[in-house]
Amino acid sequence: MKPFFRLTTFAFLSLLFVMARAGAQESKSPQTAPADQQQAAQPAHASSDSAATDDKGVRKSILTDLNNSHDTAHRVNVKVTHDEVLLTGTLWSQEAKDQAEKMASDHAAGRKVTNKISVRPPHRPNPGL
Repeated sequence: MKPFFRLTTFAFLSLLFVMARAGAQESKSPQTAPADQQQAAQPAHASSDSAATDDKGVRKSILTDLNNSHDTAHRVNVKVTHDEVLLTGTLWSQEAKDQAEKMASDHAAGRKVTNKISVRPPHRPNPGL
């Protein structure tokens, strides 16, 4: 009975600790205003800053999709400019390369997608040797 009580107490205290940390992180995160208010608050010269932010957002969304795929995770580099998405890196199959290009196109927001990913199948030793 004593080990069960200790385990229960430990689980309860762990749960309290996790909840306290989650609450602390929520209070640290900044509150965001609605998009209409944010756009109205930006001066006219901030358009280049917002374009850079858009580029970063596009890059982040593409990388999120790529990293969620087993075939493309951590093997593709993404560079986003105001008019182009450039994919580089090495993947194991043409299908994975095509999948990466489709993911980039889905998030490109009208930018041209340039796919310079090379295809190199994994090396498999000759079974006869």
